[in-house]
Amino acid sequence: MPNNNETDLEQVNEGMDTDPLAILDSGATQNYLKVTSPVINLHKVNDGAAVRLPTGTKIKASHRAELPFFQKHLSQKAQECKIFPGLNQYALLSVGQLCDDGCNIIFRKEDPTVSKDNKILFIAKRNTSNGMYEVKLTA
Repeated sequence: MPNNNETDLEQVNEGMDTDPLAILDSGATQNYLKVTSPVINLHKVNDGAAVRLPTGTKIKASHRAELPFFQKHLSQKAQECKIFPGLNQYALLSVGQLCDDGCNIIFRKEDPTVSKDNKILFIAKRNTSNGMYEVKLTA
């Protein structure tokens, strides 16, 4: 049964499909997800972090949560994410947050690999239309 915090986000998401894609981003200081991104352990925040979009628009996080994959391999800190209702185009998976947790990321032309303790956690895929590296947020 969802708690009140989950219900709040479900109301924001009403009628939307879940969007499991994120961009592997070396410029993101934390994991920033959209309201349609799949998450676990969702909690509403009253004074959420604020970020400025490339357009100059400032948006605030409405929730904090955790990534829904690789709980056995990533620390809770590495799984932490902020949910931004104003983030519409791409969710951002922070390269720095993963590396701070001991992950190694090898960027290649088409398929960067993220590993930890000699185990491949996931392989991103390059979107040839925009050049960005996409990661599926589901196992």
